[in-house]
Amino acid sequence: MKRIYILLMMIFAVSGVWGQINITSTGTPFTENFDAMLGTSATATLTANQWRAASNTGGTTWAGANLFATTQSGGTAVAVTAGGFYNYGNGIAASATDRALGFLSSGTAPWPGTSATPLSIYAQYTNATGATIAQFDGSFDIEKYRNGTNAQGFNILFYYSLDGNTWTVVGSASQNFPFNANNNAVNPATTTPRTFSISGLNIANGANFYLRWSYFVAAGVTATNAQGLGIDNISVTATGVIAGTPDIALSSPDPAVPSGNIVPGTGGNAIYRFDLAVTTVPANLTGISITTAGTHTAADLTQLRAYYSTDAVFDASDILLAIILAPGGPGAKSFNGFNRAIPDGTTGYIFISAHLACGATLGNTISVNAIAIADITFSSGNKTGSAFAGDAQTVIGVPPNNVTGAAASNGDQQSSVSWTNPVACYDEVLIVAATSANSGVPTGDGTAYTGDLVYGNGTPLGNGFVVYKGNASPQVVTALMNGTTYFFKIFGRFGTNWNSGVEVTATPTVPVITTYTWTGAGSWSTPGNWTPTRTSPAATDIIVFDGIGGTVTGVPTQTIGKL
Repeated sequence: MKRIYILLMMIFAVSGVWGQINITSTGTPFTENFDAMLGTSATATLTANQWRAASNTGGTTWAGANLFATTQSGGTAVAVTAGGFYNYGNGIAASATDRALGFLSSGTAPWPGTSATPLSIYAQYTNATGATIAQFDGSFDIEKYRNGTNAQGFNILFYYSLDGNTWTVVGSASQNFPFNANNNAVNPATTTPRTFSISGLNIANGANFYLRWSYFVAAGVTATNAQGLGIDNISVTATGVIAGTPDIALSSPDPAVPSGNIVPGTGGNAIYRFDLAVTTVPANLTGISITTAGTHTAADLTQLRAYYSTDAVFDASDILLAIILAPGGPGAKSFNGFNRAIPDGTTGYIFISAHLACGATLGNTISVNAIAIADITFSSGNKTGSAFAGDAQTVIGVPPNNVTGAAASNGDQQSSVSWTNPVACYDEVLIVAATSANSGVPTGDGTAYTGDLVYGNGTPLGNGFVVYKGNASPQVVTALMNGTTYFFKIFGRFGTNWNSGVEVTATPTVPVITTYTWTGAGSWSTPGNWTPTRTSPAATDIIVFDGIGGTVTGVPTQTIGKL
């Protein structure tokens, strides 16, 4: 009996140490920075029943998570390369004291992180406050340890769950990381802080609550050339249920937004604003209905978005509430599927923004009619007040961005002109060639110009000729004179708006032709087997075998001028 008693005591002791993360009080931050948990080991064990992770075969549930220790250690002094679940150190991997949990996706199973099979980190919390939890507020850092050239970029999406199986994404705390120019280490690691507020909860004492961070390539299934990203400095604060009914006063400026202009292909265009002053107890905003007006059509808009702000300025720090995709033409629109807490004694500022298609019709307008208290939904509350309509926003055209990476080669009576097309919206690229700096400026919708890659045959413009009109790079311009410098100016057009253009030069030259004579048996690719020594093969080379015997080995596939 003594042995059984001792064994049971040991089991209970271990269970007490390895239980869930207990939230023992409201208003107190519960934090984790992983420094003590991970140390410097490549196979650092996660605190059982509190933290775990999943490779791309582990699914997206707490119970299915299949990683209970890291598989790799990495730092910032040397770029990590192997796919895996990382114990990241901000410094030298083997000695850095500032640690983080994260991933590096790769092409080797089970580490390709995609939207369908993400790589995830989980945390399990338990309400041990003795009362019901109504809200969690908190923060965490996303730390970047390696750049990645994958053109799709990578995402960290943040979720919460009440059962570890069904998840709700918290868009305002999620983050996209665009691609980089290299796969180098980031030294020191850069930090992207994120905050969250999850309200409208009803977590009973003793019930669990789960958080999840999922890492994956932002689009497609090619998850190589990835960015190394980690999670660190997590803080969670619980708020209990506050008795009472909130009082909510609706208002807005007059007009809600002033008249203005919006540009095709852009987002973040504020088309409406209203304010919600909350008193007595906090309020939870759960729905917004608006009615758009004007001449806009379904083809003009790609999205409408609703944002929450703690001030009257619409900027990148504001919290995304909901998105309406393909919102259509004028009429009623509804934003749902969110729960935004507005603290007692504060004013929440709500902004509605429009994303325009590249094909949005110039001159069309969009505005938002005045909303009423019936158009805003709260979990509970006494609503009063009114708002004004917003003034019309008019779609206008602007010049596209210039091309980037422009270059022109020095060929034989020709030049290959290359570039990267403008980012955002544009209709076409037009290239003008001249023997001095281009003086012409294109106008109109482009129909007046015809390009011809034979220099001198295209439409004259200024002191030159149009040699190309389209969007495919590179293009080879011919009929040039060797020894003459040519100026190629690359313009971009969007509608009838033209950018300033980018100019590059090239001087076509007569190619250098070298005759190489074989000297004996051996490999074709050995420079010393030719006279003169053939160290830099060229497509114009003349190759001579002058009756010398022997076997030629290692003959490559190679373009030459003459044999």
